[in-house]
Amino acid sequence: MNIFIISTPSQMMNVVEFIHYYELNKKQNTIVISCNSQNSIAQIKTIGDTLELKYIILFSPRLRFIRPEKFNRMPLKLIRLAISKKRLKKICNGLYIDRLILGNYSNFISQYSTQIINAETFVLDDGTGSFGVSKRRILEISEGSPIFNHNYKKKALWLVKLLMGFYNYEIPTKFTFFSSFSFETIGQDEYVRNTYNYLRNRYSRQKIDPEKEYFIGSPISEAGYVSQTNEINLIINYSRQLVNTKLIYIAHRLDTQQKIGRLKAHLEIIDFELPIEFALSQNLSLPKKISGFFTSALPNLAVIMNNNVSFFSLKIPSDLYLSKIMENRVSDIYQSFKITERINVIEQNLNG
Repeated sequence: MNIFIISTPSQMMNVVEFIHYYELNKKQNTIVISCNSQNSIAQIKTIGDTLELKYIILFSPRLRFIRPEKFNRMPLKLIRLAISKKRLKKICNGLYIDRLILGNYSNFISQYSTQIINAETFVLDDGTGSFGVSKRRILEISEGSPIFNHNYKKKALWLVKLLMGFYNYEIPTKFTFFSSFSFETIGQDEYVRNTYNYLRNRYSRQKIDPEKEYFIGSPISEAGYVSQTNEINLIINYSRQLVNTKLIYIAHRLDTQQKIGRLKAHLEIIDFELPIEFALSQNLSLPKKISGFFTSALPNLAVIMNNNVSFFSLKIPSDLYLSKIMENRVSDIYQSFKITERINVIEQNLNG
């Protein structure tokens, strides 16, 4: 049996690629979903509908007076973690598991799974967050310090460690990273390149619309990288500089309604309801250009699509970041884009 522990539709997209790469179609593949968003769960199942998979949802509250997203923040997050931990242990009890595949290694449930499942362990892409995970994994191996000790949010970490039993955390000795990004590994860790062969086969007959450019939305103001006003102004300023193409904004699932409302006054908005890499494979036509900030969809699509589509990354000026920590978190991403032949990094400001 292979157990996948994931929390986002994008991770599910990489699950499909992993299954095809390792030819696991006829094996027993169980998808353990650790998120509690009904919309994300529905998207995960849509992406995997061509495969025979078993789905298990760890935590799915249906309470009249508490919205599900409240369980992603303290103190309700402790309830979600406690219930998820107990259920995962019950699910895995007595099973022989060949492979453990993690959607990301920054997730407390994924980390807990490494403590109770003794199997060959793989780590999938989790967007551009994979760069941060790879750095913390190197520290984990070289310094013997568990990955969660390097979280930039540590206020209640001691309580989470107590709940999850992480004060006795045993650092996994070997991971195999299955990723489209290139990064260093040390110790026994290995790297296997995800070339998106499955999705690439789905991009074959689409026509190119020379008048359209898609801007892939990112929750950068929601995550605290820049202010919402500066994010919106950067996008609008960029759209005004375009000559032969019309900019269309692709909404992200974490975009706030306020931000979408402000952008609607200037741009057409599209919501695909699925990761854009998967959604565009179902479209009859593709835009001539695709742009964004530092979204992982840019390098992914650059690998998947043919040379008829151009890619642009809008670089955020240093003085717009709300903290130096946030700027440092994306510096490696922009640098990786610059050395990618297909992505043109554009130096942008609010006056240009």
